[in-house]
Amino acid sequence: MEQAFELSGNTALTFFDPLKQIYSFLLLSVYGMFLCSYFFFDEYSDPYRFFARVLFVLGLFVFDKGVKSTWRHPVFYAIACYMTYLLVSSFWSDRLDWYRLGQKFTICVYLFSFIATTYFLVNWNRRWFERMLQMCTLVAAVAATVSILVFYSENPFPATRLKGIGSLTNINEFANVYGVFAILAIYFAIRSPQLHLQAIFFLAIGAFICVSWFGQSRTAFASLSIALLAFVGLTLSQKKLLYVASLAALATTLFLLFPDVLEQAYLRGQGLRPLIWTEIWNEAVTMPIFGHGFSTDISVHVGGL
Repeated sequence: MEQAFELSGNTALTFFDPLKQIYSFLLLSVYGMFLCSYFFFDEYSDPYRFFARVLFVLGLFVFDKGVKSTWRHPVFYAIACYMTYLLVSSFWSDRLDWYRLGQKFTICVYLFSFIATTYFLVNWNRRWFERMLQMCTLVAAVAATVSILVFYSENPFPATRLKGIGSLTNINEFANVYGVFAILAIYFAIRSPQLHLQAIFFLAIGAFICVSWFGQSRTAFASLSIALLAFVGLTLSQKKLLYVASLAALATTLFLLFPDVLEQAYLRGQGLRPLIWTEIWNEAVTMPIFGHGFSTDISVHVGGL
């Protein structure tokens, strides 16, 4: 009787193993689709709807385990404390907006779900998770290249400021998102033992840098250059100069071949961001401990606007 019960239990476990594998592959695929969704959807809110209706729902099966497993991690703990503070601060805003508070709470839940899903996928199969990131990086590189070709087939090259394809609303957002993929690309290029894969990822980095350059996104270009050089300097023990020289050569080539882009970026002036940051800082100083409340609308007047 005991042997029969044991056999029945083993059969049940064997039956569910393929389902678990199918679920894990499905979750990994949807995760990758979400990472690339900004390049394919037209509306700004579409990627978030995709996350809420597909990835979040699938991730609910691993939400509890993922949160419990990462709860003690200092980074997760810091994120949780920060989100909690932002939500609680809404209660001493000038006007408590329950709808906005509900929106922010939902976003916090989504972020926790994304962390839990990431933890599950990495621990389920780190090799497949890395392959998924490599595929997403290459998809992003193709999207960046297509953005450049499509935009300048209809607009004067190179002085016109680039606007990428996808659901993001401005070039600075595009440059920042592509910048994240550029850091992933340099990571994969460094780790890959195969020369042709190194070349492919370096071409991808070139596409991402070109988006920042032709998009005249000065802050994104500077921060991306610093991040790539710092990453190379901190991680490589051999061939460090070769990688640094390659990145420097690409930046120099852009400077020499397309000086009009630099001139257009310079003619735009300093921009309003430093003035806005200063005014926001002055507002923060007036309430340094508890702040004005997360839901409080703060407006600043700079440059006569």
